[in-house]
Amino acid sequence: MTRSQEELIATKRAISLGKLIEFQFQCERLAELVEDGVVVRVDAVDTLFKAALDNNLIQIHGVDYIQQMLAAAFESVAGPPVELGVAA
Repeated sequence: MTRSQEELIATKRAISLGKLIEFQFQCERLAELVEDGVVVRVDAVDTLFKAALDNNLIQIHGVDYIQQMLAAAFESVAGPPVELGVAA
């Protein structure tokens, strides 16, 4: 298992425990790992979005709120704008 895969799995596990606060923390953490070249941006965003779906964050808080959190975390990271999708 690669470091990237380990980090993405750790993100899903951590979010399931702390929900929204942890989701925000993981958005910021993965944004830093993307900036450092450890994780690919699209994989990070897709993993975070899927974790939000799996943990009912979108159902509870709405897709717009979750998208704002993602956008805020990734706004300083070079690359295309954050778009919601689902990881494979």
